[in-house]
Amino acid sequence: MNRYQFEDLISDYIENKIKSKDRIEFENYFANNIKAKKLLDSVQNNIEEMDNAYEIQVGKDFNKKLLEKIKNQSQKRKKLHSSSVFLFGFNLSQLSIMVGLIILFIFATVGLNNEYKINNFEDNIYSDEGTQNTTDEIAQNYQSQKVDTTTINQQNNKDVDFSKSMKFVND
Repeated sequence: MNRYQFEDLISDYIENKIKSKDRIEFENYFANNIKAKKLLDSVQNNIEEMDNAYEIQVGKDFNKKLLEKIKNQSQKRKKLHSSSVFLFGFNLSQLSIMVGLIILFIFATVGLNNEYKINNFEDNIYSDEGTQNTTDEIAQNYQSQKVDTTTINQQNNKDVDFSKSMKFVND
């Protein structure tokens, strides 16, 4: 006999419904196995405690009153839930917060859009070809000025002699 067969036969053994052949094998198993003996004792103790448990007496109309209370509670919840729903499944406070957030989002979007337009004002104004040529000329002048300043900086660096002002470690 294995543990599973033993556990299946426990209730039949306690109720004295087990066959004599199986009873002998069952008793040999729990005599040789300490855990099986503890399990059998535990089940027998639980059955005895349940038989000796104190019975609670309730009134004749206990079930009727209990069912009425349950029904009243469920009706109160339905009323509370149906009265709190205002629009789109939100109650009044939730709806006002949502509307406030939507308005705030719209104002923030418009403000950011206006700031973008102000920063890019020149790009939005110059759209015809005549003005485009002038912007190209300005860009060319800027590039030529940039070249001029680099040559001036190179000439200035040639005139300065740093050899006397620098000292090396081993000098």
